[in-house]
Amino acid sequence: MKKWYAAGIAVLLIGMLGACSNQSDDAAKQPDNDKKEVQDNDNTMEDSDQSAEQSDPDQGSGNTSDETDEIGENNTGSLTQREVIQAVKNQLSTDLDIKLPKQLPLKEGKHLTATTSSAGDHYQITFYSSAEPIPINHETLNGANKQAKPIAVLKVKKYPNRDKANQAIGFQDFSNNGAHKVDLGHGITGYQDAGAGHARTNWN
Repeated sequence: MKKWYAAGIAVLLIGMLGACSNQSDDAAKQPDNDKKEVQDNDNTMEDSDQSAEQSDPDQGSGNTSDETDEIGENNTGSLTQREVIQAVKNQLSTDLDIKLPKQLPLKEGKHLTATTSSAGDHYQITFYSSAEPIPINHETLNGANKQAKPIAVLKVKKYPNRDKANQAIGFQDFSNNGAHKVDLGHGITGYQDAGAGHARTNWN
């Protein structure tokens, strides 16, 4: 009986030692796994930092809200003449019908810009040719600007009656000066007078 009891204790001790050995092996392996998890977490944090840097609005394109405000809505940039003329029209506030040229004479590489003024009964536009794009009604156009050269001025004003308008433009009715009528074609009648070795032809 004692032999079986001693044998049983021996078997029990061997089993316990085996279990302790397995736990020791697992414990020995555990730090590596923990180390790997920590390393993975570090990599995740680095990836997050890189993503934050890439999504930072202050980096990348370099266009900030201040720069956008500085450009403004009236920046002519690389606009075509038609687009600039349309922008000029949008700047006018008047009760009159607005009639503008479709195109102005510009040298190659030059840009079109303008200054405007308007009221209920009049408007005025000064068109400029500039070396660099300049916004419409920019303050530099009102002073000495070597980069911008005036190329055309358009003034429109409504007068209370025809006589006032004729006085403003120095109108002459050539049909009343007693000159000889001349058919100039296209429905135009000219009035020609001669004297002192030259001839003059006028028409309205």
